[in-house]
Amino acid sequence: MTRLVDTNVLVDETIEDSERHLKACKLVDSSQRALLPRVVLLEYVWVMLKRVRAPSDFVAKKLEEYYLKFTPYCERLADMELALSMMSEDGAPPNQFNDYLILACARNNRAELVTFDAELAEMADGRGVRCAEPLKQ
Repeated sequence: MTRLVDTNVLVDETIEDSERHLKACKLVDSSQRALLPRVVLLEYVWVMLKRVRAPSDFVAKKLEEYYLKFTPYCERLADMELALSMMSEDGAPPNQFNDYLILACARNNRAELVTFDAELAEMADGRGVRCAEPLKQ
């Protein structure tokens, strides 16, 4: 089954002193050629530069690593329309658009979602999108 990797897994895989680092490494290693949506890459860059304060050259090297390991995915209009439709159904605020877009990409590509975000995993479950097994432990 195709997988789709969420931002938090990449961040935890990058930050070696993260309490989920080893779990994230295992998920990344077992998700070869998984889909990597552009929104995930943009969130990753923002988190690494703004929150983690990682040097730009380090972030660029990690992006190169992820581009080689995963399949970059450019969100389509259908993904955005589905995300907006699900947001409307749920009465979700605009700041949740990225999560809904990630969910829509997973659903439209019949991909298993790899995330540490419990709220996103719950949304996925309610929409028939499977999450990677390690989340259920």
